[in-house]
Amino acid sequence: TYGFDGDIARSTYDGFNETWQSDTNTTTFQPNQGFNFPEVVTQRADFYIQDEIRFFDDRLTVTPGLRYSTYRIDPTGDPDYVPLPGFEPRVIAEDKITKKLGLVYDLTDNYSVYASYGEGFKMPTSQQLFVSVNDIFSGNQVVPNPNLRPESVRSYEAGVRGQFERGYFS
Repeated sequence: TYGFDGDIARSTYDGFNETWQSDTNTTTFQPNQGFNFPEVVTQRADFYIQDEIRFFDDRLTVTPGLRYSTYRIDPTGDPDYVPLPGFEPRVIAEDKITKKLGLVYDLTDNYSVYASYGEGFKMPTSQQLFVSVNDIFSGNQVVPNPNLRPESVRSYEAGVRGQFERGYFS
């Protein structure tokens, strides 16, 4: 199995407050004064390959896989965005190769043992990186975190399975 998974997302918090005045029957629109968030373009591309290899009269199945992930988050194309001092947005780009390996050994027609190792990779969202608020009424602030690093995980799994006509266990 091989393939590509990718997308381009354009994010904005553009919004407007709509006010209707009943005495004049007029409606006005003003830019939303809530969250401060730049227009962001996020590009993501993942290329992956996985195989299934059988040994010992098909009793052992080995499933290796690789994934190359690349992300680019660009918050710099919004001239109207006013960052909090010290939290100016910048382009963030990361890429990573993650690995996977799975093994299943059929002990009998009904019982098997399995083991797997896998890695994962996730970029922070543009909201986590760049949203800010400076509320002049309450004095509260929501401070962006443009220094967040990608999350990664390593997972291990092992076990025994049984499969029968009327059910299974794992």
